[in-house]
Amino acid sequence: MRGTVIRVLGTALNGLARLSPRLAGALAVRLFVTPRRVPMRPQTAAFLDSSDRHYLTGPGGHELAAYRFRPKPVADAADPARAPRVLLVHGWESHAGRWVPLIRALRDRGCAVVAFDGPAAGRSRGTTSAFNDYVAAAQAVEEALGPFDVYIGHSLGGGVAAQLAARVPRGRRPARVAIMGSFDESEHVFDRYHAMLGLSDRVRAAFDAHVAGLLADPRAAADTPAPTVRDYSNTAAVAGLGQAVAGLIVHDRDDAVSPYAEGVALHEAWPGSRLLTFTGEGHGLKGQRVLDALSRWAVGGEGVEEV
Repeated sequence: MRGTVIRVLGTALNGLARLSPRLAGALAVRLFVTPRRVPMRPQTAAFLDSSDRHYLTGPGGHELAAYRFRPKPVADAADPARAPRVLLVHGWESHAGRWVPLIRALRDRGCAVVAFDGPAAGRSRGTTSAFNDYVAAAQAVEEALGPFDVYIGHSLGGGVAAQLAARVPRGRRPARVAIMGSFDESEHVFDRYHAMLGLSDRVRAAFDAHVAGLLADPRAAADTPAPTVRDYSNTAAVAGLGQAVAGLIVHDRDDAVSPYAEGVALHEAWPGSRLLTFTGEGHGLKGQRVLDALSRWAVGGEGVEEV
């Protein structure tokens, strides 16, 4: 959002909260979970069309578009029939096309790759993409096209990858998970959103109450504790994975979207994980040195060092 639009929206929501805090909170949440749908470039769409395409049912009955890429033959692969299976999860206001360079790099190393468009992104249906719904969408992809040996997620998708790894049955857990430029706690993302719009404490209280209502499952038994935002803590998710799942936290020191300190917090919460720190790659983490490090790590390669 541009500065003027942000200020106008924040002022409008603060004013509305004086009349109806509940409505202001609901509108603030709706704005928060509604991404811009970023169009695909023709060459990106053509690359995705070269995959085995799948259409799955996601949260709310919305259609999810997924793309399966078979591995390229690798002459020195120990077991070509057992190609590492990699799931890629994109971030906010993005789509599977952001992974095209990494898909190529992974396939060159003999990996089979699945990427998908999250809710309200790319070719998937829907208009909103709340964190819990994105996690549910990833679960649908994992159930239909998995299991996978490796998860790699960027930004919001990094949190989704962490949550998915913590939720799949133990027999389907990946051996490795890489989290790129992601956040440690959902509350910290909320804090940045409210600070950006300059929202009042009254709006924040109503926002939090509305989020709690969205997480509640109307089908749950009356004595079942209602889910909370803390159930979507990424530090708790990776701590629960422990050393059974190899972790790689990839973050740039000058990330302007997800502070570097939050990547450090994920690393410190995850026993045995590695922190791969870059400078000059920004939040996108799309540079060649990042691609090289991730593709080596995905196949169990060594030499993944800070640069």
